Amino acid sequence: MTLSETATEERWVGTARHFAASLPARRDVAPEDQGSVLLIIGELVGNAAQRGRADMIVSLTFEGRAVCIEVADSGASAPSPSPQAGLALA
Repeated sequence: MTLSETATEERWVGTARHFAASLPARRDVAPEDQGSVLLIIGELVGNAAQRGRADMIVSLTFEGRAVCIEVADSGASAPSPSPQAGLALA
């Protein structure tokens, strides 16, 4: 499932979370992991919204109970992790 070509703005963080909210349960992701999936999506999309340029693509791939989360933006490079900011996901 892909949410693509979304403007890289902080207002789209909620849209991406909403897009992904029902998918883990429908794709057999363990109930205890579903909140973590949404948290990771929120962090990655938030990073893209703050540091990206024009567009971002959010992609979730499911294999059994596993999920691969990818967020791509048109920013120049990944930021250096900061111990004070979020989960330091890049």
